Order: sequence, then C-alpha cells, then structure tokens
Amino acid sequence: MSTNTARISLPVETELSCGSHRVWVYYPQGLLPSHGGLQMSPVPETHLPFFHECRPGESNPEQQGDEHAAPYPGHSLFQESFFVCRVKDFGDVPHVGDIYVETVVDANCRLGFAKVYPSKNAMNGVDILQDRVLPFYERHAVTVGRVFTRSTREYCGLIPVHPFETLLATSHIEHPPLDPSSGMHNRPCEDFYLVLCREFFTPAIRNNSYKSFVKLQQDLDIFVENYNHERPNIDPSSQGITPFAMFSDAIGVPKDGKQAPKVPR
Repeated sequence: MSTNTARISLPVETELSCGSHRVWVYYPQGLLPSHGGLQMSPVPETHLPFFHECRPGESNPEQQGDEHAAPYPGHSLFQESFFVCRVKDFGDVPHVGDIYVETVVDANCRLGFAKVYPSKNAMNGVDILQDRVLPFYERHAVTVGRVFTRSTREYCGLIPVHPFETLLATSHIEHPPLDPSSGMHNRPCEDFYLVLCREFFTPAIRNNSYKSFVKLQQDLDIFVENYNHERPNIDPSSQGITPFAMFSDAIGVPKDGKQAPKVPR
C-alpha cells in the first residue's frame, strides 16, 4: 500500500460523471484524489461535523505504552464512526444525503469491520456489533474483552437508556473511552478508514450509479472481505501476513477449523 498519499486539510466539493449519471459529492476532509476532469472548490470548515464530548475519558495504563497493541484477538477492539461524504440524489436517498461508515478494528490483528449508514447515531454502533462483530467472534469461540471509543454521545451515556452502553454492559464487555488529552487516539480505526476512503469509497462512488445503500454495502462487504483475507496487514510488524491469517494463527485454528482456540476466555 502506498504511504505517500497527501492528506489534504480542506474539505472539497465536486461533481462526478459516470456515463449519463452525474452526482454532486462533498468530501469533508479533502480525501478525493485530484483528477484533471474534476472541478473542486473549497468548502468552509464550519460544514464539518463536530463531536460532542458527553463525558471525560479515562486513561488506561495498558494503552500508554503501545496504544495499538493487544495480547490476543478480541482483547481490545476499537470503534469509530466517520463522515464519508455528502451526495446529492444518491440512490434511495432523496435530495442531499450523507454517507457515514461505522468501523471496528481488532487491535491485535487489525481485522476490520465496516457498515454504511445515512446518519450518525448510537444505534449504528449497536447494529454493527450485533450484526457483524459479535457473531464473528462467537463463531470462533473468542471472547470480546473491551471496546474502545471516543467519549462522544454516540457511544457514551447512562447504561439503562443508552443503547450502545447497554449492549456492552449486558454482553459483559468493558467500555474504556479514549481520552486524546492523555495521548490516547483511535489510530486503528483511523488507518482503516483512510484505506476505505482511498481505495473503496472514492472510486466506488465515482464509477458506480448506486440505487441504494444495500448495493453500496454489498460492494463494501466484498472490499472488507478482501482486506481481511487477501491484503497484507498494514502494520509493518506483521511481515506481510493478512489480518485473518494473524487472527487464525493467534487463536490456534488452522484452515480446517478443527483445533481448539488458544485465546484466554
């Protein structure tokens, strides 16, 4: 994977053409690669989504040394929602619609999960865990220990009423919020999101006339499957091993799936 891609600080808006299909797209962080046929203009930073701090984060001693490391799969998952872009007349969304992606990354092997949504809220975090993440770990007899998130209102609140907090509590999963002021950052999800933007979302939206979020999700699933099973891990220390291969090796399950897992439970 190329590491010299420039990160543009300003957001951009542009119009893309795909045959007879023409779509206006707003990219919040300027992640759209520059092409000769695309006209881009800066958008004020006030259009960027902002995060509401609902409660302070707590420092975790295990994260102060190497915030990306975890002793075994499932021990530490990182989760975050990202605003991908704003699209006019996109598929089943009338007028101007937003595209958000909810991401979850295993800090041990960088195994990734992603789902797209038309808005940002706490139920997205619940949905991806219930639909993709927790079933995956259950199938492999691996216990999820904790989920790290930012201390924003999508993830933090009172356990009896906040759906995300309630799901983690009833699933016996710890929820330590990240505190950027103490040096804790969500680098696993940020790295995963940059790959998704650069290699999936930008070319997918440019080259396809999507009729629904369902089709976009189907294509995203194919990309994430390839990311986990075919693409070498983005961590330089992985020595070119794929995330799923690292996951399988760590839990002691060969391709036939017959050996008992080694992960502490």
